[in-house]
Amino acid sequence: EEAKQLFGRLLFNDPDLREVWLNYPLHPLQLQEPNTDRQLIETSPVLQKLTEFEEAIGVIFTHVRLLARAFTLRTVGFNHLTLGHNQRMEFLGDSIMQLVATEYLFIHFPDHHEGHLTLLRSSLVNNRTQAKVAEELGMQEYAITNDKTKRPVALRTKTLADLLESFIAALYIDKDLEYVHTFMNVCFFPRLKEFILNQDWNDPKSQLQQCCLTLRTEGKEPDIPLYK
Repeated sequence: EEAKQLFGRLLFNDPDLREVWLNYPLHPLQLQEPNTDRQLIETSPVLQKLTEFEEAIGVIFTHVRLLARAFTLRTVGFNHLTLGHNQRMEFLGDSIMQLVATEYLFIHFPDHHEGHLTLLRSSLVNNRTQAKVAEELGMQEYAITNDKTKRPVALRTKTLADLLESFIAALYIDKDLEYVHTFMNVCFFPRLKEFILNQDWNDPKSQLQQCCLTLRTEGKEPDIPLYK
């Protein structure tokens, strides 16, 4: 909140523009039903199914249509229930996960070089890890698609990762950042030990980068590699 106020003062001299920055509107789904939209569950099979997911993760959304929007694949397009697909939310969720993971690593690995922290973060916030978490939570079963056959949908790794990132955005919009912290504390950060032991991220390019960073930390000055 403090950072937002500071940016508003630094970026905008015009008070009207500053007001837009500091008081941006609610999500369109929240604007339609300002208090809650849970009364719509009774008449919507899609929302009824999503209450099973809410029970499974222990979070009840104030605006359950935000959760529905997060699970709506691009192929569905515009509809009156969700007002669109999940790609905009995926864009937001990715940045939120980067922020939360960066802060966690910065606090818990105080002696690590920033290059090593970047490798740890990339092992947490990538399509493969996100897809694995999404699959473990059964998110694929709640994906909203154009398929009318009701059979289980086999989703690609990238699509599963998008579902997870969109869910993070919905959690942030409906609740707050603290909920995202808790979710990642439970579902992502315990995996760090496994990543560190296996060094899954260490493809040859990353190994070379890590070697150069380690030598620089020891007082030597090899150039960081340039790739062509």
